[in-house]
Amino acid sequence: MSTNHDSSDHASSSSHHTKTYRNPSLTVDAIVPVRVHQSHNIDDEGSFHICLITRGRDPFKSCLAFPGGFVDYGEDPEIAVLRELEEETHLKVSETKTLEECRKNLQLITVAGNPQRDPRRHTVSVVYAVKLEGPYALRNLKADDDAESVSFYPLSSLVKGIEYELAFDHQMILEKFAKWFNDFGKDQEFYYEMEVDEHL
Repeated sequence: MSTNHDSSDHASSSSHHTKTYRNPSLTVDAIVPVRVHQSHNIDDEGSFHICLITRGRDPFKSCLAFPGGFVDYGEDPEIAVLRELEEETHLKVSETKTLEECRKNLQLITVAGNPQRDPRRHTVSVVYAVKLEGPYALRNLKADDDAESVSFYPLSSLVKGIEYELAFDHQMILEKFAKWFNDFGKDQEFYYEMEVDEHL
């Protein structure tokens, strides 16, 4: 009795091996805009500021950066950006909403993936604008985790790129945000109202 063997199956099984691929790491960054105005001054139109941390670690130690970090395996980037924002600044979108409900307070700005943007490895960052809400949204503002300090900086000065040094490619990202904000964000009131005696 003769038995026919499929030589292609044999070759496939004997030569099977697992390939290892190098993939970029996924990160997120949060841009939190606020309009700062003098309390009790109805004529003050206010100026727009952005929340930035001072990095406490290399690379770019002591440089300003958006709050952010790496996305955990199995984690949605929208949830990750809210988590990282809270871990580094103690800021929450809302004291009453769940993380799922806070997704509505996010606006995708850009995806930055230049292989040279991070000297440690190839990272791809999903960047969101984040709108805070509630009367006491800033009361817990405090640097934590990888952040050495946290504060708000004038958007107009940041865009000029002279007075402040931003980490990674955050200057380029900031300029993209500023364009979106001027074209759409202001009209949509995608910012938090902050009186100067509240917290700055």
